[in-house]
Amino acid sequence: MPPNTWVQRHFHNFAQQFFFILSGRALLYLDEEVLSVEPGEGVHIQPQTKHHIRNNSSENLDFLVISQPPAQQDRFDTPLKDPL
Repeated sequence: MPPNTWVQRHFHNFAQQFFFILSGRALLYLDEEVLSVEPGEGVHIQPQTKHHIRNNSSENLDFLVISQPPAQQDRFDTPLKDPL
């Protein structure tokens, strides 16, 4: 994920996800909670949790996302008041 970018806030009705950070530092927004996630750390996201990931740094962010069941047809974007 390039520097200073984010993914649109969204949720999944059925899919749970696990984000694992390989390099860089991620900010994960889960409903109203904000987590700073370092390399080697992971976060489990339950279905129906509004979330998005951000890279506020000047370096690339590399991560893995595992979805169960697959999330392709189960993603619903939600408004984001302030993406910065």
